[in-house]
Amino acid sequence: ILDEIDIEVLKNTLMKHYLLDFHTYCSKLDGESSEMMCELLSSRSDRDTINLTLNSFNTPLNDVLVRSRLYPTIGHLYPAGTELISKSMDEQKLLDSLKSYNEYYHILEKMNSGDEFNVDDEFYKMEGTYSFHCLCVVYLCGVQVFFFCFPIFKRNKILFWRKNYRG
Repeated sequence: ILDEIDIEVLKNTLMKHYLLDFHTYCSKLDGESSEMMCELLSSRSDRDTINLTLNSFNTPLNDVLVRSRLYPTIGHLYPAGTELISKSMDEQKLLDSLKSYNEYYHILEKMNSGDEFNVDDEFYKMEGTYSFHCLCVVYLCGVQVFFFCFPIFKRNKILFWRKNYRG
């Protein structure tokens, strides 16, 4: 039976490989699709790196070698920022390691403000500022399904219009 730590390691390992594979695929696309999807996947990789670090404090995952194996190998933080972050053993050291990454530094700086704060909400707000359309390829029961997603902005919320194409 898997314990909670084993499940987190498995989940993060799968996400790391998913992000890398999807980024590799998107980088082979042409034009704006490639640019936008690679940017989106890089931001997601950075978010996962920061969240993994935050959630590992005071757990068996709070070890440089263990965490380093779970971090995505793409993103704006990779490789220099990821190396700095991996050495963080508490929230203050994590914040210090992000000083040269302004967007992420300002998100985590809010943790110390005393206000009600949710890291995921702040990342979603940051990601919501990107204007993007995305192409997702999913294989369902051996059938290739394409999802074209276009953001629709409504009262500061992003809703997605999606049209399916079967290949």
